[in-house]
Amino acid sequence: GMKSWRALDQSKWAAVILVGAIALAAAVSLAVLTSRWGVAVTPDSVGYFRTALRFAGADRTAVASSSNVHAPLYPAILAGVAALGLNPHTAARWLNLVLFPANVSLVGFLVAKPTGSTVAAGLGATLTAAAQVVLGVHAHAWSEPLFMLFGLLGLYQLGSYAVRGVEWRYWAGVLCLALACLTRYAAIALLLSGALGLWLWGPRRQRFFRSAALVVLGMAPTFLWGLPRGGSSGDAVFAGRGLMWHPVT
Repeated sequence: GMKSWRALDQSKWAAVILVGAIALAAAVSLAVLTSRWGVAVTPDSVGYFRTALRFAGADRTAVASSSNVHAPLYPAILAGVAALGLNPHTAARWLNLVLFPANVSLVGFLVAKPTGSTVAAGLGATLTAAAQVVLGVHAHAWSEPLFMLFGLLGLYQLGSYAVRGVEWRYWAGVLCLALACLTRYAAIALLLSGALGLWLWGPRRQRFFRSAALVVLGMAPTFLWGLPRGGSSGDAVFAGRGLMWHPVT
C-alpha cells in the first residue's frame, strides 16, 4: 500500500540501485555511440591531445613553451591514461566512459540528499543522462565532463560546510574547485559564487577569512601554472581568453 511505497521511496538502497542502473545505462549508451569512430574531435580537442603528448614526452615536435589557452589538468589526465599504451583519442573515450556515469550518479546523489526520495533521485539522474547537451559534451574530447564532476562536488562540499560547519568539507570544497579551475578557467565563476554563498550563509566565525581563502587558494594553482617557466616561458595565463559577463537569460 501507500506505506510500503513510501518506505521504498525513502530507501537509500533503492536509490543506490536505481541511480546505479541509470548510470550504467548511460555508460552503455555512450559506449555504443562512440564504438565506431570514438569521441568527436574539434580544434580544442587537438590542442588537448598535443598537450597530453607533450606531457607524456611523446611529441618531440611540440613547442616546449606550450600555450596556456587551455587549463592543464584534462590533458595531464589524458597523458596519464595514455601512459597505459593508449593514444590520447582512445584515452579521451575511456575517460568519458567513466565520467559520464559518474556525473549521472553524482546528480542523482545531489537530488536524493535533500529530498530523501528514490523517485526524485532517479528522475534527476535520468534527466541528466538524457539531456542532449550533457550527452554531447561526454561524446566529445572536451574538458567539460571533468569540470562538471569537480564543480558539482566542490559546490556540494561547500554547501554542506555552510549548513553543518564541518571543517573537512570546507577544505574538500576548496580542493575540488581548485581542480575545477585547473580543468577550465571558467571555474573562477564557481569560486566567486562559492565565496558569496559562504559569506551569506556560512558559519559566522571567520566568515570573511573562509570566503577570501576559497578564492585565493582556489585560483592559486591555476595562476602558478600560468607563470612563465624558465627560458621557454609559455603564454600568459588566460592568453587568448577574454573575460565576459553572461547574464542569466
